[in-house]
Amino acid sequence: MNRIAFLVLASIAGGLLVFLALILFWGGVATLAALLAWWRPARPTCRQGGCRAKDYALVGSPEQTQVDRERWDRWLPERRGRLVRCRCGDHYLRDARHRRFLWVDAQGTPHPYRYHRPLGREWLPDHDS
Repeated sequence: MNRIAFLVLASIAGGLLVFLALILFWGGVATLAALLAWWRPARPTCRQGGCRAKDYALVGSPEQTQVDRERWDRWLPERRGRLVRCRCGDHYLRDARHRRFLWVDAQGTPHPYRYHRPLGREWLPDHDS
């Protein structure tokens, strides 16, 4: 009887340890994901200097106009980033893969505007063409 009781208690203790290990693992994954989302820089100030990170509207959101939809379809058929419009009316492309923020002119041509380093939170002037 002692051996059976020991096996039952060992099974319960092992199950609890596995459960705690899973909680710690997934808690660590969630914490790392939250840290990476916090560390990623917000949108930079617009070219006009009047719009901050919260002053951009995502083109593709319910607030977009028909003109924005047409521009999105015409300018960026490969959809390699997120197109946003600032309050001033300028359009920008957020290319997260290459850590760049590109200004899009009236003809739909993206131009270098800002970039950030892999572990940096500051937007720097982008002179790469």
